[in-house]
Amino acid sequence: KLLNGIWIPQAFNTASTDTLVTDNLNVNLQFVGNANDEEDNYDGTPTSVNFLSNNYGIADFNGSSSKLELGAGALASGTGAKSITMWIATTTTAYSSLVKTGNGSANQYWFFRVNSGTTLGISGFLGSGDFDVNVSHTGLFNGSWHQVAVTYNGTTQELFVDGQSVGTKTMSSLNIPSQKVFIGYQANSNGSSPSSYFDGQIGEVQFYNDQLTKEEVLQNYNATKHKYAYGINGFW
Repeated sequence: KLLNGIWIPQAFNTASTDTLVTDNLNVNLQFVGNANDEEDNYDGTPTSVNFLSNNYGIADFNGSSSKLELGAGALASGTGAKSITMWIATTTTAYSSLVKTGNGSANQYWFFRVNSGTTLGISGFLGSGDFDVNVSHTGLFNGSWHQVAVTYNGTTQELFVDGQSVGTKTMSSLNIPSQKVFIGYQANSNGSSPSSYFDGQIGEVQFYNDQLTKEEVLQNYNATKHKYAYGINGFW
């Protein structure tokens, strides 16, 4: 800013006055050199994931072998409400998994993904449970950082990009068994047959045992965007 006739450079990564939503927060991965859970509930087990100090800590997934596995219970099971918020940076539009849990039976898995093309998707069960939203207009796949989120209240699931809702769909028959949770790929419930590897970087990840409101998704976006919005290290 201009101070007494002199331009003084300033960092643009000043944190918002908003704080991360902590009610019903079950998993909070910050990726500061590891995949430990800040809530001390479910530390992740990484394979071929490169942890970088950029943006206060990120995880780099290579699109072919990078995997991050969390134990059963990390993401709420059963028919109850649940939410995911996370930051991603990617240029891929290939079919790839962000978060997956449950098994392959009807009504018994939750699969948050980048679909082929320019869509962000969530599957609750085979066939009519698929829910894809075209988000090409948001620049989601331009290599810049974006927050993506999904919420579910037991009846309706909603997708968000950068704190804003991009679509909703009713899905009232979801009943997920307590299974391992896979980040950056999908696999069978026991971890076998991994596929759909994500090619890009993942910033912090939160799992909630509740449906975040629209206001809470935006709150998380505002509380964390200073880490990602201003260049590769959070600065101009």
